[in-house]
Amino acid sequence: MAYTEDELALLATTPQLIGSAVAAAASSGLIGTGKELFATASSVMKGVKTFPNNALLKQLVPDGSANRQQAMGQMKKFRDWGLA
Repeated sequence: MAYTEDELALLATTPQLIGSAVAAAASSGLIGTGKELFATASSVMKGVKTFPNNALLKQLVPDGSANRQQAMGQMKKFRDWGLA
């Protein structure tokens, strides 16, 4: 299935948005909030490692070992889209 750039950006930013909402809802202080946000990022990376051939995950989490500049550019684009 082909996704538009906006659809990919939405899918890429949704885990962070959910993680941020969970962290904000919990009254665990600064350290607890940091742990919640780290757990969100860790779960995304675990998914990439568990399902390395998943086509959607490959689009959402670029392989930095192949072309680091391109991967960083895509992640920044998703971040900027989410902030907008």
